[in-house]
Amino acid sequence: MSMLVSELREHFSKLRQAVLLGVLLVAGHAASLAQGTSQVQADPIPHARDFDFNILSVQTKAPIRNARITIVQEGRKDFLPLQSGPGKARVRLDSGKVYLVNAVAGDFEMAQFTFDAGQSLRDGRTSVDLFLIPDRLVQDGSRAKPTQDIRSAPTTRNFSEIKKGEAVRLNHIYFNQSSPDLRPESFEELNRLADLLKEHPGMRIEIRGYTDNTGDFNANVRLSKNRCEAVIAYLTGKGIQGKRLKVAGRGPRDPMAPNDSEENKKKNRRVEFVIL
Repeated sequence: MSMLVSELREHFSKLRQAVLLGVLLVAGHAASLAQGTSQVQADPIPHARDFDFNILSVQTKAPIRNARITIVQEGRKDFLPLQSGPGKARVRLDSGKVYLVNAVAGDFEMAQFTFDAGQSLRDGRTSVDLFLIPDRLVQDGSRAKPTQDIRSAPTTRNFSEIKKGEAVRLNHIYFNQSSPDLRPESFEELNRLADLLKEHPGMRIEIRGYTDNTGDFNANVRLSKNRCEAVIAYLTGKGIQGKRLKVAGRGPRDPMAPNDSEENKKKNRRVEFVIL
């Protein structure tokens, strides 16, 4: 009898240990799952964000209610769906992509440029203002001129005087700081370049972009290339065939002056074209 009692005690002891071990394993697994869930929630990587584009008059700074905007991913043909309102649009963009943006409105000059969604996020910008110039201001020349009043080659020299391989600086091309976004002050100069290309349909040119030496070399090369692409996007929007235009982002290469002062750095930040 005592032997039977002893065996029963041993059996229940082993059973109790097995149950306890099972409880510990279940608890450990639950804790592991909770930790994994916490880690997934703490480390999400958003690839897309909503961006707001506001189409404004450069003269009045007011929204242009009848403006239309189209956005297409670089290298694609299908336009992205937009949430549009009077003078504005909202669109969801991939932060790793570059887009071509086109804004038009009646009685205004068209605006076209490339938009790097990732760079805009790094700059803390999810709202972008697009300024359009009224046609009448361009036609009658009454728009205020930039303070740097250096005339560009296409308006002061005959085409016959520009030789193949000669770099011609476009002095009135302006971008937002550290951005490929063309400023409205650039449109008049680019319109003259488009007219020059239309007058000489056999002409092919290379657009060259340069920066100063501030910051990372590779980042400057990318910025200069993106700026050249913005210029080409504008020219193609004016009817110039893309096959006549070539891009060369030079970054800080070939400085015109030593990068030892802000004045000299301004000289090195430039856009040129070369007849091929």
